[in-house]
Amino acid sequence: MRPSALRLLQTIGRLPLLTLNERADLLDVSRRQAYRCREEIRELVDVVGEQRELALNGDGIALLAFQSGISLETYARLRRWRLRWEWVDGDWLARHSIDRLLKCYKHHRLVLNFLIGLVRAAKRRPQIRLTSWDREFLYLFPDRTAPVPKPGQKIQGRWVIPDAIGTAHVSWPANGANAARRYETEFWLEIDRGGTQGKRLEEKLSRYYAARGGMSSTMGWLPRLLIVVERNDEGRAQLFARRIAELDRHGRQLDVVITRLDLLETAGGDLDPTLKVWRRPGKWDEMTCAFDGLPLPADVIPAETIDLIKLRKETVAQQKRAKARRERKGNRKGAAR
Repeated sequence: MRPSALRLLQTIGRLPLLTLNERADLLDVSRRQAYRCREEIRELVDVVGEQRELALNGDGIALLAFQSGISLETYARLRRWRLRWEWVDGDWLARHSIDRLLKCYKHHRLVLNFLIGLVRAAKRRPQIRLTSWDREFLYLFPDRTAPVPKPGQKIQGRWVIPDAIGTAHVSWPANGANAARRYETEFWLEIDRGGTQGKRLEEKLSRYYAARGGMSSTMGWLPRLLIVVERNDEGRAQLFARRIAELDRHGRQLDVVITRLDLLETAGGDLDPTLKVWRRPGKWDEMTCAFDGLPLPADVIPAETIDLIKLRKETVAQQKRAKARRERKGNRKGAAR
């Protein structure tokens, strides 16, 4: 198998439900080359979805697992992929179960449209370029108490899962007195279709605040949260702005920008996340770019202000508390026996 075909196979596993033309743009290859690669891996993928998107079958997962030197089940578990076993011709065959993605197809499709829109926009605006992307990234709060959820399992406790996380490489040329700037910054994406209301919405935003607080205290930087609401739903966008402004009053501010889906759409029907159509809750009448003014890590918490001794003491204290909880849990199990 050629390296280009293997790259295509890996992206199909990592990002199911992309069309072949979208994968060509993602891999920065011609569509003719992408079609040749697909012919080479035809037996390893399935065609699914409304737009004839691609997903791995059991043979494709088995090949990637074999190249990694681990079993198919272990590879799928590490990737947090769900497997579906089917009885075919007297044998059990594994499939990459994307039923959950198909069940929320419209939502997942919007996340992928954002990804492809950002990739295609980089060809028009090379100063903002996507360098990494991961869908449904699982972020663990510090000092956790809940077990790690399995793929497809309901999330409980101190966890937050954005629809995707990405890293954008931003390069601004020198302009007058301003020197040229180049840096990479991470962002979290939240596609909102209006399904979360009331207290559930407030709890969801509160988890982001808690996660941001944990990251800023241990890593010295904050990713930016990008919130996209449905087309023409200005009321929903303003609701997010009000909720965030209320939570900001508690002292820890959330780095967030909000926009509507219709504002991101181009004449060709694609999304362009680099457009200057985003708003901050505290500056609602001012349109900005989602990647304008992103702080460097040193600008968030200067290195000289980080108390390493205090940080080590806090880490040791957290480890002791976790050990004490495990011991108490073991003692309770022993007493129950």
